[in-house]
Amino acid sequence: FNLPYLSRGLREFWQRWHISLSTWLRDYLYIPLGGNCKGVGRTYLNLILVMVLGGWWHGANWTFVIWGAWHGGILALERFLGKPKRWQEIPALLAIPRTLFLVIIGWVTFRSTSAGEAFSFYAGMFGLNGFALSEAIRWQITGLEITMLVVGYLLVYIGPWWRSFLTTVSPARQLSLMNWHLVIM
Repeated sequence: FNLPYLSRGLREFWQRWHISLSTWLRDYLYIPLGGNCKGVGRTYLNLILVMVLGGWWHGANWTFVIWGAWHGGILALERFLGKPKRWQEIPALLAIPRTLFLVIIGWVTFRSTSAGEAFSFYAGMFGLNGFALSEAIRWQITGLEITMLVVGYLLVYIGPWWRSFLTTVSPARQLSLMNWHLVIM
């Protein structure tokens, strides 16, 4: 894994996610199916088919097939809309959350026990059941959970930037930053 949740598109996500599995899918399914060498339409079909087979490999349930079709369809759509460079033109501030949203939508079907259960979750996620929190879960959402979400966000999205920043400053500056960090704690 190479920080897949910092990806600007689904293609980049799959290049960063479970790299050995992604490589295996490419080498043993996508390329033998013809990859992108048998025309544009066949390329789209190969992308979708490989992801559906990858989903099916995770389990013999329609939810995994739907998950694979979701990822394959988005990969095909990204390719249809333009080369990855065009997707890179969107600022990271918008591209990363867009990719995260698409991946989260897929995780719902991946973790659901049935398609019906997945669609019930989708209904809740998009407010089709109303936006008020039910009494059953209201007690579970406290300031601590919200704080942990914010801390998690900062660690995932700002952590890599901070690490690269520290490697570009002088050792003396690093030491002063570390001492400042200790004063805060």
